[in-house]
Amino acid sequence: MVRKSQRNNADRKNEAKREDNLANKIVKWLFAGLIAFVLLICLYGVFLITVGGIGNKDEVKVDVPVGASASSVASQLEDQNVIANASLFNLYQRIKGGQGVQAGTYTMHENMSMQSALKTLNAGSQSGEVYRLVIPEGTNLEGISQIVEENSDYTAEEFMEVATDEKFFQKMQSLYPDMLAEVAEKDDVRYKLEGYLFPATYEIGAGESIEEIIDKMVGQMNQVYNSHIDQVNQSDYSFHELLTLASLVEAEAPETADRQLIAGIFINRLNTGMPIQSDISISYALNEHRPYVTYEDTEVDSPYNLYQNPGLGPGPFNSPGLEAIEASLAPEPSDYLYFVADLQTGEVYYAETYEEHLALVDQYVSEENANM
Repeated sequence: MVRKSQRNNADRKNEAKREDNLANKIVKWLFAGLIAFVLLICLYGVFLITVGGIGNKDEVKVDVPVGASASSVASQLEDQNVIANASLFNLYQRIKGGQGVQAGTYTMHENMSMQSALKTLNAGSQSGEVYRLVIPEGTNLEGISQIVEENSDYTAEEFMEVATDEKFFQKMQSLYPDMLAEVAEKDDVRYKLEGYLFPATYEIGAGESIEEIIDKMVGQMNQVYNSHIDQVNQSDYSFHELLTLASLVEAEAPETADRQLIAGIFINRLNTGMPIQSDISISYALNEHRPYVTYEDTEVDSPYNLYQNPGLGPGPFNSPGLEAIEASLAPEPSDYLYFVADLQTGEVYYAETYEEHLALVDQYVSEENANM
């Protein structure tokens, strides 16, 4: 019995040893397989970096928009079959100390090596230099078209044709539905996109279309809208109305210190049923800048005439900047109903009564001062 028991113990030990050996072999095989897999991945990566993909080598035009990130460019190259893997290309760019990609059009081809693709991008666009569009606060749509003409190959007429095209507006509305919802229903606005092109400095690639330029500006205004949506929702006015108010504040209050107070005065007039009586509205209604508005001017027949019509009018008179928008969202309370700016110094004076206002007008505003 003892010998049989010893044999059983020996058998069990041998079996355990065989199992351990098998487990060790499996671990070794798995480890070797993992090493081989990693090596294959590395070799494939090196192949893509130095040689490129297998297949067609057709020429591809790659349009890189202004402000595109390195990762978005990599994804674009993958989508256009220039490179095989955007993630690997991003890693390769970082290893090589990747620099910013210049906007423009690049001539590349399908299944390029990542080495060659990065070299092409670093060499710069073949479509010309990036140019700047500087849109000052308070510029209206027609003024923006003139700036575009002066700084690009597009004419003001071409810009306005796109900016006022109903199908293009519908495209903008599909991209920014919340912001453009109210103006989409307006029939009495001169231009539906008036006020919605945010004033800023834009870098524009030489190959960018007018549609892309306008989209960039409207998209920037949409960012402002989204970042202030809580204040907009708490306001008694819609965003379209606030943007209209801001356009008046922008034009009437060039100094930051006056903006919230002037916004509050406009609100006071609206709350008491008084017309806004902004000279800016007359210039817009006449489609002509008037440094001095006459009584005859205030009788112009236009929905934008805020001497004759109640409320804020159909829509914005220009593209207000961020400070004017924020002033309209947070107007300063006061008892003032009137203000007047010295035509020589720009300093603003305030009044609670019409009599006080007339005295200030006699002192600081005249056609003679406007022409000096």
